[in-house]
Amino acid sequence: MTLPERLHRIKPRFILVHTLAAFFMACAAGQLYMFMNFKYFQYLIQYELSEIHGPKGFHYQFPEAISPTQLFIRLAYSPLIGILISLLFSLLVVLTKKLFWLNYLFLFILSILSFSLFIGDSQKFIPLPTNYIERHYGLEYFIALNVVVFLVLAIFLIFNRRINNFTIIKK
Repeated sequence: MTLPERLHRIKPRFILVHTLAAFFMACAAGQLYMFMNFKYFQYLIQYELSEIHGPKGFHYQFPEAISPTQLFIRLAYSPLIGILISLLFSLLVVLTKKLFWLNYLFLFILSILSFSLFIGDSQKFIPLPTNYIERHYGLEYFIALNVVVFLVLAIFLIFNRRINNFTIIKK
């Protein structure tokens, strides 16, 4: 098989749509980590632990022997788990649709690059008019809503039959 024939089998729409789905899954994983550790983040916000020591050298005791440094390192790398789960789902689509293996390789490289470029952007909230939920139910429910919306968007992009048929059009 010659190089032009191999390049003809690469589906750029598939790669872009599944990279977007990987980003949504990464956002969902980051928000899910924040939701599951909400009491620690609430403790940090309540006592304003931007520094290790508080005013006049008073040392705050962080609950249950987890340090703020560990918490934020895990928060930074939790989207990587979401990207890996998304890549597993995309691999399932590649195998069931019998796509060329370079599609998945390019998808893997682009997803990892998007993770390294947008590592801080995965902690953003959805810009929806959800002030009502945050005001009346609290920030914890707002984060839970973000997790659900990001997961639904990612799974919709990966497994929707119409989107998959659109991205795998044969020329």
